[in-house]
Parts: sequence; C-alpha cells; structure tokens
Amino acid sequence: MNRYEALLALNTKGKEETIKDTIERLEKVLQNEGARIEQVQRLEKRELAYESQHTKSAYFVNYIFEAAPTVIEKVRAKFKLDNDILLQNYMQLPAKKAAVAAAAEPQQTPNPMANVNKVILIGNVTRDPEVKFTSKGSAVADLGLAINRNYTLDNGEKREETTFVDVELWGRLAEIAGEYAKKGRPVYIEGRLRMDTWDDKASGQKRSRMKVVGENLQLLGARTGGDAPSGPRGDHEGGEAPAPRRAASPAPSRPYTPPAAPHDNDDDIPF
Repeated sequence: MNRYEALLALNTKGKEETIKDTIERLEKVLQNEGARIEQVQRLEKRELAYESQHTKSAYFVNYIFEAAPTVIEKVRAKFKLDNDILLQNYMQLPAKKAAVAAAAEPQQTPNPMANVNKVILIGNVTRDPEVKFTSKGSAVADLGLAINRNYTLDNGEKREETTFVDVELWGRLAEIAGEYAKKGRPVYIEGRLRMDTWDDKASGQKRSRMKVVGENLQLLGARTGGDAPSGPRGDHEGGEAPAPRRAASPAPSRPYTPPAAPHDNDDDIPF
C-alpha cells in the first residue's frame, strides 16, 4: 500500500453542520474503498480562481491515508460525481518506515529516523513577484506570502497574527507566479524549507535566513490579468545566478551580479 494526500475543495452553499457531515461522509467513502485514514485536516474557506458549479468559494479539506494504487482511481471517479466536491487533487507521499523494537534486537544499532522536509501553505501574496532568468534561461521568482491565524484568548478576546514567509519558485512555476500571482491574491504552496547563510560584507558577521522552495503552486482567489490553471510541479533550482529579464531577447546579454547570499548550488540567488 502507498501513502497519499488528497486535497478537496468542498461546496460552500451548505451550513457549517453540513460541511462537517460532508467531511465525515467523504472519509467513510475512502474507508469503504479500503483506505486507512491517518489524518483529516480542515483548512480555511478560500476564493476559487474561477467559478465552479455556480460558486466562487470553497472549504478545503486535506486527507492523508494509505491505500492501494487502484483505490485512487475508484475514489477519484466517485468524487467526480459528488456535487459537494468542486475540485480534487492527489499526491503520493513517502512511505512510513516501520518502527523496530529495541528489545527485540538490543545488540543492533537502531536505524536513524526518517527525515521529512515538507511545507504546505495557504496565504496572500504581499508584493508582485519579479521574474528573473539565469544565463541558461531558467526562470526564478521570489514570492512574499502573508499567512493569517485567528485565535481566541481565554477571556473571549479575538486576536489575529500574521506570519510572513519568503517563497522561491523556479521554472514554469516562476513564470506563472510572475504573470498571475499579483499582490493580494491567495495561493496554495507546497514545498520544502531551506536555510540560506552568507557573510555580511558590512559587519563581517554570518547571516542566515529560512525560506521555502516551492515545488507546487495553485492559484486561488479571483482571476487577475487572465485565467491560468493550477501550477505544475516546480523545476529544480538552477546552478547559476539569475539575471534581470529583458523584453528584446530571451536571455540577457549582460550577466546579473548576485548579492552575497549563497544558493543550494555553487552560485547565489539575487534576493
């Protein structure tokens, strides 16, 4: 059996109780087809990039489960006929490693724990992204994301906090973000964390910054500057520093000089 993640957009025409019942009903459909549910996470209500079934908003819910590959096609076909589901997206996850009991073989060194570096974000774009190109023509864009969290204190007072995250996109994802992910638009991002470190030339001190490298992009919200489908999987980072985009030619004739912040590969990223 494989591990999967299913992201579903549910119709918002029903009441709050109806949405809860729908989430439980879809969970039972997965179980009846042989899926073993690990986690069910309800996300925020969001605007859709385009109208679906005469509605422009949806509740997003995330299911993580184990199932045989044939189950996915059966579930996809059933959910396609379900009027409560506007959109569905599936992704295969890394398999869980079975735990080894220490008492069974005390003389052996236990296997190291599996590492997972995965980030899922939904937030609003804080600025229009600028697309740049490496000397080999690979597109790269730096996307600012604001993620709001609402919560209530013990005394009933409502609070809101905002977290700002930098997201780096490559290839076709960068081009889609530059054209459609304008300031204020909500987007869905899947990716991984990366720590950038460099030496500050002014102070001589080491600096570091955590950012997200986006591997999947989906446009939510209202259309801006035309319609676009959900973004494809992101390309891997290029090995050269990006240069500013020129309208007259596909690749810049004058190389861009990057700042001191290092990149995963040998060259630096100009953000």
